[in-house]
Parts: sequence; C-alpha cells; structure tokens
Amino acid sequence: VFFAGLVLAGIVHRVVLRTLARRAEGGGQLIGRLAALAIASIGFVYALSSIGVEVGLLVGALGIGGIALAFAFQDILENFVAGVILQVKRPFRPGNIIEAGEGRHLGIVREIDSRSVILDMFSGERVILPAAEVLKSPIINWTARPRRRVAVPIGIHYRDDPQRAIDVIEPRLREIDEVLPDPAPRVLLSSLGESSVDLTAYVWHEAYGDIFWIQHRIVQEAKAALDEAGIEIPFPQRVLTFAPDPGASVIDVRTVEDAERH
Repeated sequence: VFFAGLVLAGIVHRVVLRTLARRAEGGGQLIGRLAALAIASIGFVYALSSIGVEVGLLVGALGIGGIALAFAFQDILENFVAGVILQVKRPFRPGNIIEAGEGRHLGIVREIDSRSVILDMFSGERVILPAAEVLKSPIINWTARPRRRVAVPIGIHYRDDPQRAIDVIEPRLREIDEVLPDPAPRVLLSSLGESSVDLTAYVWHEAYGDIFWIQHRIVQEAKAALDEAGIEIPFPQRVLTFAPDPGASVIDVRTVEDAERH
C-alpha cells in the first residue's frame, strides 16, 4: 500500500506540474510537492493500518506535536504560506522591477521561493525579503505594464513667461531617444512656489527603460532649452536687514524680490 501511494504521489506531482506550468510557474513545483507529500502520507497511514498498527493514537500524537511545532515555527509557517500565495497569485515575476517590503526596497526580482523574495537593488546590494513582509506591504510593480510615466519638476523665474518655457522645453523632450512619441511629452504648470513658478514635465517611456538615465536626459534637455531661450532657473535668495540699534534683536528678513520693490 505504501509503495502504491508513492507511485500515485509521483504521478500526481507530474500532473500538477504540467497543469500549472503556465499558470503558476514556480508555484506549480511547490504545489506539486505538497500534493505528492499529502498522498504519500495517506499511503503511509493506510500501510500502518493494514499491518495492525493503532493509527488513531499515532495520528493523535502527531496532531498534538504538529500544533506545538506550529506555535514554535509560527514565523516560518507564515512566510511559507505567504510564499505559496505569491507564487500562485503572481503579483510579480522574476525580472520585474518592484518596490516592496517595510523598507520600500526597489529592485529587480531575481527569485521567488517558498519563504522569501530576492531582489537585486539598483545600488548593487542583494536583499532577501521574507515573503510575509512582502505580502503584507503594498507592492508597486514598475514593469507590470509595457510603459510607464515619469514626472520631473522644473522651476522658472516669476519674471519669465511660463508658456514660452513650455514651448521651448516640449520639442527638446520629444528628441530624447528613450521618450515615447505617444503619448507625447507634456509640460504643465503645477504650482506657484516661494521662489519659482513650478512646471512638471510628464514623459512616457518603456517600462524596462533606465529610469535614472531618462530623468537625467529630461533635466539635461530642459536646462539646455531654458538656457538657450534666456529663461532663468531661480534659486532661493534672502536679504537680511539688521536693525540700526545694536541692542535690538529684530531682524527683517525679505526675499530679493521684496527688497527690489523697496
């Protein structure tokens, strides 16, 4: 009976692998092993029963021991269950760029096993995250869709015309090789800052593109366009006017623009 159970377990293992090969990838291997283990265990119990072993007492003892082990290895079991869920649900796959975990780790997924997720960070480190931590925290999959958008802030001086700045920046952004033509790059007014009129450049690119290089190119081209057009990129400035009385503690702090008006 036991050997028949082992043969049946092997057959079930192969059937599960073939059935879930495309749906669950690594999860198919794990589910196949669990199903095979369950069938082999049932075959073992029936084998003991057939030779006269009191199975009830054995199962009861195993049950109590199992509960004790479950409490002792609660974290391991939690990560194991979370790993199974991640492999079956597949919110991400190896090769995807994700942001996950309590520390909001950003990197490329290298491996998803039964207890952890392995990420290669863009800074060169390899991070092993417990599966339960990944499942409990929000997961941002940067490459779930074929393209994504990046937003880069740009500030110009209050004396300059925002529409003119938009007109000179947008054509330069369209010349960047990594930028997708559709949707076309857009530059829009976003806010009125303390020292600048704030614009934001919205650019779409391939999901697996080098986000850091694309941001670099956007800033590079935007600054070059503004410099050629004579549009100033301001920086915070302050004028300090000290009271004439040395004993006074009042200090008048004004911006450069306020000082110019006076």
